[in-house]
Amino acid sequence: MNELEFINSVSSKDEQWKHIVGWENYLVSNYGNIIALPRKLKRGISKIRLLKQTKNVQKHNHIVLFVRLYDGTRSKNLLVHRLV
Repeated sequence: MNELEFINSVSSKDEQWKHIVGWENYLVSNYGNIIALPRKLKRGISKIRLLKQTKNVQKHNHIVLFVRLYDGTRSKNLLVHRLV
């Protein structure tokens, strides 16, 4: 399955995708979905995949979603609502 077929299979009709600034191997949609594009690893090439979002409870029971992004040498937890 290529990238376009995968994106169409996980998207709704009006979902729009764009690259995340500073993280060229990831796409974010206007619905908050995040896709990791294939990238070169030590043992081969990774598959395209839809990332899981983790809940984090903050002050006053406010829940935010975050994802962990990797870019070769660095990794970072980013809030989903900041990426959209």
